[in-house]
Amino acid sequence: MVQNKDASFKFISKDHLKELFDILDFHLDFDIDPLDVEVLSTEVVVIEPSLVRPDYIIRIKNIIFMMEFESSHVGLKKKKLFKLYIAAYDYKNNDKNDSIIFFVVSTKEKSKMAEYNINDWDSFKFPIISLRELDKEKIINDIKTKMDNKDTFTNRELIELALTPILEKDKENVIDQFYETKEIMSKIHYPSDEIKTSVYGIVLMLSSMYFDELDPIRKDIQGDLMGKVDCVAEACKKSFDEGEINVVRNMLVNSDLSVEEISRISGVSLDKVVDLKGRL
Repeated sequence: MVQNKDASFKFISKDHLKELFDILDFHLDFDIDPLDVEVLSTEVVVIEPSLVRPDYIIRIKNIIFMMEFESSHVGLKKKKLFKLYIAAYDYKNNDKNDSIIFFVVSTKEKSKMAEYNINDWDSFKFPIISLRELDKEKIINDIKTKMDNKDTFTNRELIELALTPILEKDKENVIDQFYETKEIMSKIHYPSDEIKTSVYGIVLMLSSMYFDELDPIRKDIQGDLMGKVDCVAEACKKSFDEGEINVVRNMLVNSDLSVEEISRISGVSLDKVVDLKGRL
C-alpha cells in the first residue's frame, strides 16, 4: 500500500486549532470558529503512481491551510515535493478556487521564509515555523506542578506537552522524552475527552513522523498509547477508513487503472473496490 496507516495518526481536533496556531505564533486576520473548520486531510491527491498529501489539511472559511511537520532540514527535494502538494491539490480538489496557505512546522530550522525558484519568473515561497523556541523543561515542570496541586489544565498547556518529545535535539533524548511525555499523559485528569483525543493524536502523529514504521520503539509507543485511550483509536480508525474510501474513489474517477490495480496499490480489498465502483 503506497499510503500507509500513518495517515490515521495525523489527527488534531479542529476544536483545538486556535491553541495550536497560537503556539506556532501563526497569526490570522480572523478568529477561528470550529464551526467554520472543515478537515480535508482525508481528501488524498492521486498522482500516478503514488499518493501525495501534506500531514494536515483544513479549510477555514474560504482558505485552505496545508501543514507539514518536519524533523529534518528542508532541502531542495522537499521544496519541490511541497510545491507538488499544492499544485496537485489545487488541480484535483480545489473546485471552489479557495486560497491555499502552505507552511512547515519544523523542529530543526529557525523560523523563516523558504523559497524555491524554478526560473526567474516562477518562485514558490512558504513559511517555516520553528518549534525551537518552546521551553521543554518549563512545559514539563508547569504540568507536573499543576498535577501536584490538582489544578485544571488549559488546552494550550496540554498541546504544548504533546509537542515536547520533538523539542529534543538528538535521537536518544527524543526517545527518552517520548516515554516521559507518555507517562505524564497517562496520569493527567483531562478537562474533556476532546482535548485528550487531540493530545494523544498529536503524540501518535509525531511518533509516526520521527520513527520508521518497523522501529520497535515506535510500535511500543504507539501500541501503549492506542491501548490507553479508546477515543483516539476510534477517531484514528474513522479517519483512516474515510481516507481509504477517498483514495479508492479518487483513483476510480481520476485514473484508468483497473479495479485489480487499484486494490493492489491502495491495499483495499478487491470486493470493496468493486463495491465502491458500483456506487459511483
